[in-house]
Amino acid sequence: MKKTFLIAISALSILFITTSCESESISSMQTTQEIPLEIDTFIRENFPDNPKPVLDIFTTKHSPEVTYYATLPDGIVITFNKDKNWTEIQGYSNEIPTKLLPEKISNYIATKYPNQIVQYISKREKEIWVGVSKASLAFNLQGELLKTIIYEH
Repeated sequence: MKKTFLIAISALSILFITTSCESESISSMQTTQEIPLEIDTFIRENFPDNPKPVLDIFTTKHSPEVTYYATLPDGIVITFNKDKNWTEIQGYSNEIPTKLLPEKISNYIATKYPNQIVQYISKREKEIWVGVSKASLAFNLQGELLKTIIYEH
C-alpha cells in the first residue's frame, strides 16, 4: 500500500513538473488547416506532392514572435518565422529539393556527395547548415564551406 502511494505521488510530481515547464516555454499553440498564403505558395511550389500540411502556430513567453511549423503528409517539417519566410526544413529520411539552396552550395553537394540526398536545411543569421545522408555541412551566406561533420555508421 505504501509503495503504491509513493508511486502515485511520484507520478503526480512528474506530471506537475512537466506541465509547469511546458507552460513556461509555450504561451500559445494553435493547430490549423488554414494556411497563410505565403506558406501555402512556398509549399505548393517546392513540395507539390505534399499540398495539404497541418500548421502549428506557436508563441512563447520568451519571445512574442510567432513561429509556424508546417508538417507535410510525408513527415517533412518546415519552420517559418513571423514574416512567413522559411528558416528550417527537416526532411528526416525524405529528400529536400536542392533548388532551395544557393547554387554554389547545391553544386558543392552534387559534386562532393553525389549519391546522398539533402535531408535538412537550416538558414541562420550568418550561415546555412545542410544535412546530407552522411554529413552535416556549414556554409557562410556566400556558399563557402565552413565546417564538415561526418557521421560514422
